[in-house]
Amino acid sequence: MIHIRAAILLVGFLLQLQDVYAQSKKMEDNTATIDIHQESLSKKLGLPDLKKSNHEFAFRFWVRGQAIDITADSTRIIGTVTNYIYHQKKSTDYRTDTLFNKATLSSDQAKAAYELFLNLKLLNIPTGEKIKGWSKGADGITYIIEQAYNGNYSAKSYWTPSIQHGLSEARAISDFVNNLSDTLRLEEAFQSFKNTLPRKGCYHTGGMAVICYVSNSFWAGYSAATKLPYGFYTGYNAGYIGSTKVNLGASLQYNFSGNGFYHLHTALAKSKIFYEKTNLTDYIAYNYQKRKITIENATKKFENHQLMYGLLLKNNFKVGGGIDYLRKEGNLGGVYLSASKGFTKPNINAGISASLFEGRTNYKIDLSKSIYFNSRFFAKGLSLGVNYEDFMRYKDVYFNIALLL
Repeated sequence: MIHIRAAILLVGFLLQLQDVYAQSKKMEDNTATIDIHQESLSKKLGLPDLKKSNHEFAFRFWVRGQAIDITADSTRIIGTVTNYIYHQKKSTDYRTDTLFNKATLSSDQAKAAYELFLNLKLLNIPTGEKIKGWSKGADGITYIIEQAYNGNYSAKSYWTPSIQHGLSEARAISDFVNNLSDTLRLEEAFQSFKNTLPRKGCYHTGGMAVICYVSNSFWAGYSAATKLPYGFYTGYNAGYIGSTKVNLGASLQYNFSGNGFYHLHTALAKSKIFYEKTNLTDYIAYNYQKRKITIENATKKFENHQLMYGLLLKNNFKVGGGIDYLRKEGNLGGVYLSASKGFTKPNINAGISASLFEGRTNYKIDLSKSIYFNSRFFAKGLSLGVNYEDFMRYKDVYFNIALLL
C-alpha cells in the first residue's frame, strides 16, 4: 500500500513539472492584442493552448472564418481545420454566438501543410509590424500564425500581404496562403460549413461583410368588414425551410356575419423564380376566393380563381398581371392586374388590383402599415391594414390587425 501511494505522489509531481515546463515557453514576436483575442477565440472553439503544447512542433494559421492546426512529432503529423462564424439571431440584436465545426485532415494533407510551412521558412519571418515597409490599414484581411517550436512560442500577424509590394516576406506569406488554401481546399470546406447553418439572422467572420437572411415570418390577428364583422387573418412567409431555399408565402383570411354570409380568401405565392437581383425579382401568385353575399337584396354565391405573374422592381414597386376565372350562375373569364408601392421609412404599402370582365370591372384598394417592436419583445411587430373593395356591385371596407411573430 505504501509503494502504491508513493507511486501516485511521484506521478502527480512529474505531471506538475511537465505543466510548469509547458507554460515556460519563451515568447517571441508576440503582440499583446493578438494574444488576448486569439486566446479568447481559441477557448470558444475548443482549441488547445499552443503555449502549453508538448508537441515537437505546432502551428496554427488563422484566416477569417478558419483556424488550421498542424502538429508534428517524430512519429506522425496530424492536422485539423476549424470553421467558425459569428451569428446574430436578429439583425437588431447585437449579441452574437460563435458557431463552428471541426474536420480532421488526412495524413497526406497534414504532411503537405507542414512541409509548405517549413519550405517557405515562415519560422524565421517576424511579425508584420517588425518588417520595414509593411503597411497597415483599416480594411483588407489579417492573417495570424501561432507557432510553438523548440521551447519558443510566437503569435505573428500580417495585414493584407498581397498589397505589400517589393517585400520578400510578403511574397512568402502570400504563397503560403494560396498554396495552403489549394492543398486543403479551404474555400470549399468553409462553404460546406455555411451550407449547414440555419438561414436566420445575420452572419459575419469578423470583417466588414455581413450576410443577413430575411427571417421566416408568421402573422395572425383579427379581421373584420362593415358587412361581415367577424373574422381572422393569418399567414406565413418562408425564405428557407431547413437549408432548402423555397421563397414561399401563404395567407388565409375569413370574414363572416351572424346570418350565414361569408368571404373566404386564400393566397399562395412563390418569389425569385427567374430573377434574383437587387432591383429585379419576380413572383407567381394564386388567389382563391369564395363568397356568399347579398347584392341588391338577393343572396349570391361566387368563386374566384386568380393566377398572376409579376415583377418587383427597384424602389419597392411591384406590378403583375394574369387571369381571373369567376364562377357564379354563369362562368366569366377576365384579365387580372395588380400594382403596389412600398415606402420604407414609414413602413407603408399602398396597392390596387382590378379584374376586367366584359361589361364589368371589379377592383380593390389596399393600404397597410407595419410597426416593428424592440428585439426584446416576444413579437416582431404589428401589422395594420384597411382596404376598400367593389366586387360585382358589392361594396365593403375591410380592416385587419395582426401580430408579426
